[in-house]
Amino acid sequence: MLAFSAICPAWSQNIVSLSEVNSAYDEQHPVVSPDGALFYTVAFYNGGKDPGDIWRSTRDGDEAYRSPARVAELSTAGLDVIVGFLDERNVLVYHDGQGKQQGIHHYTWDGTSWNYLTQLEMGSFRNQSAHFSGRLAPSKDLMILSIASYGSYGNEDIYVSFLREGHTWTTPQNLGPSINTYQQEMTPYLSADKQWLFFSTNGHGSTRGIDIYYAQRLDESWENWSQPQPLSHVNTSGAELAYLPLDGEVDLAFYTSTQNSEGYGDIQMVKAELPAEVNIAEAAADPVPDAPEAITGSNTVEAPIIPVPVEENPEPEVTIKEVIRPEVAPGSNQPSAEPTNTATDSVQESLNNQALEGEKPKAAFPLQVLDIHSLEPIAYSLSVKNTQGRETTVQAKAGEEIDLPQGGFPAIEWVITSPGYLPSRIKAPSADKQREPILMTPASKGVSMVLEDILFKRGTAELAEENSLSLVHSLAGFLRENPGVRILLEGHTDNLGNAQLNKDLSLQRASTIRRLLVDQGIAFERMRIAGWGGTKPIASNQTEEGRIKNRRVEMVIQ
Repeated sequence: MLAFSAICPAWSQNIVSLSEVNSAYDEQHPVVSPDGALFYTVAFYNGGKDPGDIWRSTRDGDEAYRSPARVAELSTAGLDVIVGFLDERNVLVYHDGQGKQQGIHHYTWDGTSWNYLTQLEMGSFRNQSAHFSGRLAPSKDLMILSIASYGSYGNEDIYVSFLREGHTWTTPQNLGPSINTYQQEMTPYLSADKQWLFFSTNGHGSTRGIDIYYAQRLDESWENWSQPQPLSHVNTSGAELAYLPLDGEVDLAFYTSTQNSEGYGDIQMVKAELPAEVNIAEAAADPVPDAPEAITGSNTVEAPIIPVPVEENPEPEVTIKEVIRPEVAPGSNQPSAEPTNTATDSVQESLNNQALEGEKPKAAFPLQVLDIHSLEPIAYSLSVKNTQGRETTVQAKAGEEIDLPQGGFPAIEWVITSPGYLPSRIKAPSADKQREPILMTPASKGVSMVLEDILFKRGTAELAEENSLSLVHSLAGFLRENPGVRILLEGHTDNLGNAQLNKDLSLQRASTIRRLLVDQGIAFERMRIAGWGGTKPIASNQTEEGRIKNRRVEMVIQ
C-alpha cells in the first residue's frame, strides 16, 4: 500500500510537488502500477519536439521517489500515454499514430523488458485531437477516455468503452451533456464502484481555466450524472489535471498542476478529505504491494522479474469453420444485438481431441446462407478479415459446406455477398451461434439499408475513421457484382440546430459517399442523392444514443 508517511514525510499545506519526478518539462497523466511504481508522460523534453513519452519512477524506502527513467519500449515519436495495467505484467498504452497505428495497444513484461503484443479492437475508435487521456477502471472491464470523436459536443469529450467477451472493446460511448460541454473535458478517472467520476474541464462555469470536477452517476445509462462540482481543495489559478485517488488511500491522490511551472505540468500529491457526499471507499481496489528494489545507473526501466509460464506442448494453430449470426429483426439484414466471441464447449472439445490425435484441427459446420423470404440456400462469396489484418475470400455454391481459410477465425468481421442480394456484414463473429443461418435480402426496388458503419466527423461531411472507408469499398463491390442496380443515397441528421443547415449537411454527406464510390469505378449516373436533414428520424432525439442512430446515410435500391 502506498502509505502516506512512506511516500512523503514532509508536507506543506497538505500539497507537495514530487521533486525527483518533476523537471523543466511537462509531466502529465500519472498512473500507479501494481508494483507501486509511478508511470507518467513527459512532453517536450527532446528539444521541444516529442509530444510525450512514457517515464517511470520507483519508491525507495524512506525516500519519496527515485529519479525517473524513460521507458523506451513503450514510447514512440508521437504522444504515448499509459491507460492502465491489466496485471503486474500487462499494460495498455495509447499511441497517436506516429510510429504505431493510432489506438490503444497491449504490451507484456517478460522479466527484462516490455514486449509488444497487439492493438486493441475497439470498433470505430477514432481520436481527432492531439490530446488523449484516459484510464482503465479498477475493475478492468471498462476504460474511461477523453477524445475528440464523432458525436463530440465541442473539443475533447469523455467516453466509456466496455470489454466484450473475446477481448474486444466496444466503440467508445459519449457520456452525454451532463458531463461534456462545447469546451474541453479531459483526464477522467472512474472510482472502483463505478459511481464517481473525476475529470478536468474549462467548462461547467470554470472561470480560471482548467479545474478538476467530480460528478456522481445516477443510473445505468452512463449518460445521467449529477451536476459536476469543482474539487476546491486542489484547484488554483493554474491548470489542474489527472486527479487520481490512490488505491487504499481514499484521501490521498496524485494530480498535475501548472501553477508553479510556467505553463508545464508538475505532478503533485494532496492529502485532504473529499467532499462529504463523495464516498469511493466501499469498493476500493486491491492495495498496491510494496515496490521492489530498482537498479540505478541505467537508461532503461527496471521492473520486478515475474516468471512467465511456458507450455510444454502448446496447441497448434486452430482453424474453425462455423456459422455465426446474431438474431435478425424482421425485414432487416442487420444484427439486432452484438455477438460475442466465445467458442462453445462442444467445439472446443472437438478441437482439443483432434489436436491430441495429431490432426490439423478444424470444425466442420455448414455455413447456411439463405434467401430471407424463401429460406432457400443461395450461392455466395465469404470474405474473412481476421484479427491479424489478413483478409481472404472463398466462393460457395448453394448449400455447399466450406472450410474457412487458414487464420480465418477469430475474425474481426465476415462479409457475405451474393449477386442480386444486399451484402451482409457480421462483426466479431462467434462460435456459439454457428448453426443459425445468414439471411440475405434481395436487392429489389424500394429495399433500403442503413450504412451503419459509415461515420462522419461531427458537423462535417468528412469521414470519421478508416472503418467507414472499408464499408464504402464493400458497397462498391456490391455495385460491381450487380451492374444493373441503381441506388439512391439518402443523408439524415439529428434534429439539433438549424433545420436548413442540417438538410444541407445531410445532402453533403450523401454526396461524399457518391464521390467515394465514383473513385472506386462506379458510374456517376447509377447513383442519386437526397438530403432529409432531421425530418426522418429512426430513433428518439432525446438521447445521444438515439441522435447517433439518426445521423446516418441509407442506400435505397431504385
